[in-house]
Amino acid sequence: MGSDKGLFKPDLVFFDFQAVNPEDLFTQLGEILLERGFVTRGWLSSICARERSYPTGLMTVTTGCAIPHTDPEFIVEPYIAVVIPRNPIIFQPMAMIGDPVPARIVINLGVRRDGGQVQVLQTLMSTFMDEQLVIRIMRQTTPQALLHALTEKFS
Repeated sequence: MGSDKGLFKPDLVFFDFQAVNPEDLFTQLGEILLERGFVTRGWLSSICARERSYPTGLMTVTTGCAIPHTDPEFIVEPYIAVVIPRNPIIFQPMAMIGDPVPARIVINLGVRRDGGQVQVLQTLMSTFMDEQLVIRIMRQTTPQALLHALTEKFS
């Protein structure tokens, strides 16, 4: 699991991100990821389609989050991007069970290896079930501090 921690990059942490819905977020993030060489042109349509079919909103005790991802074939350079939107972005809940989720943190997985997304997802789910850790994550104001708190369970 140690190598997964290296997927988090300070220059892919975005505070005060302005987006009105998941598609808007994906469009803006996709432009950045494409420009920086992390994804291919097919990434945007793929992540939008996947989010419609397999929603990624997760409501925890302390906050709403979303963990969108797409197929490895659209990933050029593995990464994990973290977006803290200015206003919560409404995502549909995982497994389409429950109410829409006002996501205050969005973690986009760009993992290429088989099974890699499952491993990272499991660690992130464990992270977001830890109420005190989520509070600490959401209080951070710099990319480095946020990633330090967010990756605490990645070892």
